Amino acid sequence: MPRGGDGLKAALKAVATVPVIYAASGNCHIYLDASADAQVAVPIVLNAKTQRPGVCNAVETVLVHRLVIATVLEPLLVALTEAAVTVRGDEATLDCAERLAAKLEGEDKHELAQAIRHSVEPATEQDWDTEYLAMMLALAVVGLDSALAKRQIDQLSGGQMRRVVLAGLLARSPRALILDEPLAGLDAVTQSGLVRLLEELRREQGLTVVVISHDFGGLEELCPRTLDLRDGVLHAVTAAAGGLS
Repeated sequence: MPRGGDGLKAALKAVATVPVIYAASGNCHIYLDASADAQVAVPIVLNAKTQRPGVCNAVETVLVHRLVIATVLEPLLVALTEAAVTVRGDEATLDCAERLAAKLEGEDKHELAQAIRHSVEPATEQDWDTEYLAMMLALAVVGLDSALAKRQIDQLSGGQMRRVVLAGLLARSPRALILDEPLAGLDAVTQSGLVRLLEELRREQGLTVVVISHDFGGLEELCPRTLDLRDGVLHAVTAAAGGLS
């Protein structure tokens, strides 16, 4: 049984005269939480990426909690750069790399600063699903903004409260969601983003979404079936009429 990447699979498929079973491709992740210690976390990531980057259990994506950007992400970027690993980063990672490079230049470490700027590149959507099998990885910063994370629940706006609650619900991978006026208190951009997310979950994961609302404008794709509650009785109506979907 040979072991290899997509190139070997393609070569076998081209010449095979009998049925061949292929193992699925993977994308190994490492998540560095807010409690991560750089002295432990950085060697783990380096080992997982650089020991044998061409094997299926090499790390391809690293997620770093926002609260440890300075204490963990900065030394991690230095270590990855020194190990000749190319980083495809999100906006927060790119910002961190630029601040780090500027700080190193202030310490007269110009060569390292230039190397970091060269090795950290903007990520695309495709990078988050890519199995590189090479000295390259995708890196993103996750978690609430520190200023928002320190707020008490009663200090959030109505729209922020709704986003926090919905995120908590989706994190539990529910089979069904019942949402009461889910778009209230959200600006137009956030409303559109929420509807797209729910449509995607409904379509790709089979999530059942029940929406209770007085206004179904913009929800037609999410709610193809609409019921109107009148005098305690549900009546089938068009989605534009509003009601319980």
